[in-house]
Amino acid sequence: MRVLTRCLATGVILVALFLALARNTALTIVSSFVSFLAAVVTLIAFAIDLALYLYVRKQTKKLGVEGTNTDAGPSKWRYRSPFL
Repeated sequence: MRVLTRCLATGVILVALFLALARNTALTIVSSFVSFLAAVVTLIAFAIDLALYLYVRKQTKKLGVEGTNTDAGPSKWRYRSPFL
């Protein structure tokens, strides 16, 4: 599921890029909409990753093994960077 949403978001961003390069005004406006759609898909992918991370962290704490640690790490920036 995570890979599917990431690939979908990348594909939508690529379509928005090609539409943005068009000289037609209508296609430029459509490009803005497609770019917004890509941001929404990226946000959904981030929500899925966050839910999976929280689930794994909960299961790790439930095991009670000493020395286990979970960290979101670089995945936070993978989804924040498209919004900057």
